[in-house]
Amino acid sequence: MKKARLFVASAAALALGLGSGIPASAEEPFGVTVSKRQVTVGQKYTVSVQGCTGEGDRYVLRIKQGPFTYDTVEGNAATKPTQTLTAKDTGEFRVDATCFVYDGASLKAGTRLTVVAPPVSITAGIDTTLPVGKAATIKGRADNAWDVPLTVERRSGSTWVKVASGHTDDYGYFRVGLRDGIDRAGTYTYRVVVAGKASTSLTLRRTPLVSVNPVKAVAVDASATLTGQAKGAPRTPFAVQVQVNGKWSTSKTGTTDAAGRFSARLTYGANKAGTYRFRAVVAGQASNTVTLKRTIQARISAPGSASVGARATLNGQAKGAPRKAYAVQALVNGRWSTSKTGTTNAAGRFSTPLTYGANKAGTYRFRVVVAGQASNTVTLKRTPVITVSAPKSAKAGARVTLSGQAKGAPRRGYAEQALVNDRWSTSK
Repeated sequence: MKKARLFVASAAALALGLGSGIPASAEEPFGVTVSKRQVTVGQKYTVSVQGCTGEGDRYVLRIKQGPFTYDTVEGNAATKPTQTLTAKDTGEFRVDATCFVYDGASLKAGTRLTVVAPPVSITAGIDTTLPVGKAATIKGRADNAWDVPLTVERRSGSTWVKVASGHTDDYGYFRVGLRDGIDRAGTYTYRVVVAGKASTSLTLRRTPLVSVNPVKAVAVDASATLTGQAKGAPRTPFAVQVQVNGKWSTSKTGTTDAAGRFSARLTYGANKAGTYRFRAVVAGQASNTVTLKRTIQARISAPGSASVGARATLNGQAKGAPRKAYAVQALVNGRWSTSKTGTTNAAGRFSTPLTYGANKAGTYRFRVVVAGQASNTVTLKRTPVITVSAPKSAKAGARVTLSGQAKGAPRRGYAEQALVNDRWSTSK
């Protein structure tokens, strides 16, 4: 510290009564100190001045960095020994002090001040769940980090790997598009690094895009296959689910291929007619829903021919239609008309006599309808039953009458034939 000059009053001054104007501080050391040798930008600090307290003394403080002066304040240490200032920029600064004594002389003192950047504080967020194929966005703010570069890192095992970069704006805000992992379902952990400071971890769950293809209606017992793809989920377990009583239940399981494709036979409800809803679930993500309609498979059989009045039985089975009502239909004048009804047994089987046309010769076509589903068609040919009688003997030249009946053939033409030389020949 420099010593203030010692001012000695001259005889003339004493004679003029000026001795009382000599400052008491003339004997005190002049100096300057700061409350903190290191502060951060924006932080307040105090500069204290020692000495320069005499009447008429005045000090000037200048905060300088190189040729630039950031603050200039002045005062008298007796009335204002301290000054409170705010750090405005980073770097090493000089605190220069000058004391101007009442007689025009000056004394100088100084110290140093270090100003550092304030700590960076990062607030960041990310979409928590996104489907495969959609880019993510990380956005947030880095306090005290204006217009600086940043990186986005992903955790890989025990290390962090850079996957994207960006820049804060003049206010510290940032927004970074992220395509990392866009083609692969899974859970990813990220962080934002600004000026060596890392944010808290951010978790993104990418879900597969699961879709299944429509399924065509099939008959009971026929094969039906569900196909689809889970994009972003190669070689991943999948489950085929069926809706039962309003709830989804797993019917079959499997594993997708390298492209996420899958295929599975739909076995639930294979033996029962009805409408079924299916979906696929991969990595917790459900697909769209498809509907499979299983139709009744009715098959019938009957004798190809029967005589008029004879019993002809229709037999059949409607697979997938246990204890269901059925109708036997006959084709009449080009239109199907119900002839008989009944109920299938527990296995869907049924048996019933064919009564339509039983008393009339002709060709008849039949089918069975169960729950709106028609069976195959069968043909029954009804032949007339012909009986004749005649006298066993008669005299030559005598009149002989042949009488008879053709059941089921009313008003039909007939021919009377005689066996001549082992061949039947029409005589009338």
